[in-house]
Amino acid sequence: MRKYLFFLFGLLVMFTPLESHAQSYELGFACFYDGYWGSWYNTSNYNIWGNYGGFIVYDSYEHPSNYRFKFQINSYTQPSKDEIKAHWRNKQPFVYYGTAEYYVSDIDTTIKQILKNYGMPFLTSSSINAVKRTVSAEIRILPYKKHPVCYNIFFDDVGFAISLGTASFPK
Repeated sequence: MRKYLFFLFGLLVMFTPLESHAQSYELGFACFYDGYWGSWYNTSNYNIWGNYGGFIVYDSYEHPSNYRFKFQINSYTQPSKDEIKAHWRNKQPFVYYGTAEYYVSDIDTTIKQILKNYGMPFLTSSSINAVKRTVSAEIRILPYKKHPVCYNIFFDDVGFAISLGTASFPK
């Protein structure tokens, strides 16, 4: 009887499809204008490339050079463990300064107009009549325990929040 049950179990294992799951993550985006934050928009249609001191957001099916949005912190250094703990305890964001890059067109001439109409920067360098804007930005990284997760980037009278979710950059 034991051999028969073992045989049936073996057949069950052999003919049961095995599934494997690659790590996937959803990025989250939110917009701030006219004094209010909008709802979070979560999607897996975009990728990021860079590091914790700045990265680009681009469509999953595009090359990273054809990005929608880019920011870079000036002279970013990784905070110490004590600084991370203190910011977490006091619920204080890390505040940095740097640049933000995005594209506008002759139809959508300001980033505020683009965020109001589309919810995120949607033009890329390959968009018709796209003009790149590089502006000064204040970047606030919300308190975290292990690695940065949420970036609030303020520039040109708007804010753009990016949540990395479970995504992380290599050390």
